[in-house]
Amino acid sequence: MQGVLFPETANALVYLVNMPAVTDDVFLTTLRTVLPSLVFDLRTMPSFSIGRLNRFQAFDLFEELGARYLDVPGLVGAVSRSDARERF
Repeated sequence: MQGVLFPETANALVYLVNMPAVTDDVFLTTLRTVLPSLVFDLRTMPSFSIGRLNRFQAFDLFEELGARYLDVPGLVGAVSRSDARERF
């Protein structure tokens, strides 16, 4: 994980996580370091079953950090990858 190059702009920081390649420890450390106010999930099939992590623990952490989770494909009604491609 790389630190913020310009910390004074951190209030407008966008941080991307490659979920298929991330470990539970890296994911948790990233959230606790970045302290997001919004989490945009762009995956058509969101899952937080990563290592020892599960969906309940992920959402507990979002709540603890005050982060609002948004399932973007779900918000626009995309239920498959082809739906997501057509809608985005």
